[in-house]
Formats: sequence, structure tokens, C-alpha cells
Amino acid sequence: MSSCSIWLNRFAFLSVLLLGQAFGNIAFADTTLARGVYKGNISGWKADIVRTLSQSSTDRYQFSSEAKNLFASVREVSEFEFHKEQIRPLSYIYERKLFGRNTVERIVFDWNGGTAHYSRNDRPQNNTTHKLEKGILDPALYQLVMQADLALNRAELSYKFIKRKRIETYEFARVAEESLQIGKKSFQTQSLVREDKQDDRTTQIWIAPELDYQVGQIRHTDDGDTYQIRLAEYQGDSQALKQLYARISKTAGTESRLSHVQSLH
Repeated sequence: MSSCSIWLNRFAFLSVLLLGQAFGNIAFADTTLARGVYKGNISGWKADIVRTLSQSSTDRYQFSSEAKNLFASVREVSEFEFHKEQIRPLSYIYERKLFGRNTVERIVFDWNGGTAHYSRNDRPQNNTTHKLEKGILDPALYQLVMQADLALNRAELSYKFIKRKRIETYEFARVAEESLQIGKKSFQTQSLVREDKQDDRTTQIWIAPELDYQVGQIRHTDDGDTYQIRLAEYQGDSQALKQLYARISKTAGTESRLSHVQSLH
């Protein structure tokens, strides 16, 4: 694999982890509610990632995350809604470009039919249909639920989501509280770790409570190679986020997810 391809894969991995959140209770016209800018260095390449969240109506939201440089770009969009006080994903698009080659992956959620369909434009043989269940998320939305869990001081941090051809469950463990320099100010953060011993991968995430439980930093180690990105700028509506976290805590999806976590122990 070329150095550009390796960089793009790592660039894409970190961008997938970065999606924001917010909530309001009036009519909206694609209002931007949260915006974060992340900077870092991945395999010797500079990486800038911008993520935003917008609200188009009382119950519907959209995450977007975009990263670019001269050779490559990664774009991710996750749309979700609250339906009968249950948070649920509607569609997920992941697009990356490298030297003119375009790869697009989609997950379309059909809640009426009880299925979700994954497709990839250049590998149709990988197209897969999954059976839906309460509490299942997409590759971006699980992070929002995790931030809400941290804001509400939940003990278990376990999330089930559709990842391409399979269903994944990510479990995070709290490891420490640490001070993290973001811009010109130091913030106390909660550090979380997820280990994948089978593939020799470790992901560590720093969450900043003072910044509406945003991701302050991500560090990923893959087969001994470590790279990271850190929050450089952030704007958000703190009151709106508190409302969103409280709403997530009341959803049937959260109750189902917690029941699933309890069944693992």
C-alpha cells in the first residue's frame, strides 16, 4: 500500500470519529448549532478536519464532517431524528477522494420495513441488508450518544452500530482525568480508551466537559504507529446541548442499549 493510501485510511479513520451535536425546540432552517475545527499530523501529513451539526426541524438533525488537502478529501454526513422520543439514524454517507478516484459508501435506514441497506459504489458485491433493532446507530451517531452518556455520568459506555457488512459493538473504559491544552486555554478532560487486541489497535479519546462534552483529542495506535488530532476551535450552544443530552437519556433506544450492555455482564 502506498504512503498516500495509508495516510488516507488514517485520515478517514479520525474523521469518522469526529461528529458534533446540538438541540433546539423551535422551527429551524438548517441552522448551524455546533462547529469544531481539528488539527493534527498523520503519517507526516497535516490534517485539518471541520465538523458541524445543523438542525432542519424540531426533530431532525444532520452531522457533517469534512477533511481536505491537495491530494485527498473525506466527507461524512449522518442524518438522524427523534421519533416517539427514540433517537434513530436515517441515512449515512461516507465519501472519499484520492487523486480523482471517488469511493462512496451509504447506509439507508428503513424503519418502516425494519431494515438498513449498506452499499458501496465500487464494490457492489459487498452490499448488505441488516435487520434493524431499537438502539442501533450509525458509525457517527454512536459518538453523540457516548457524549450524552458522559454528560449524564452513565457507568457503561457501549454502543452498537452498523459498520459496512457487519454489526459492531464498541466499548470504552474511563481511564483518567487529564489536563489538555486547547488553543490558549487548558481544560480538564475525561480520557476514554477502546482496545482492539485482536488487530493490535488502541483508540484513546479525551472529552472536555467544559466544551459541552466535545472530543478534545483523539489518539489512535495501529500496529505500533501512533497519530492524533486535537481540537483547535469550537463554537456551540451549551443550553441546547444540555437539552439534547436529556432527551437522549429518555429514548427507548437508550433503554434498549443499556439492557444490551447489562446482558453482557
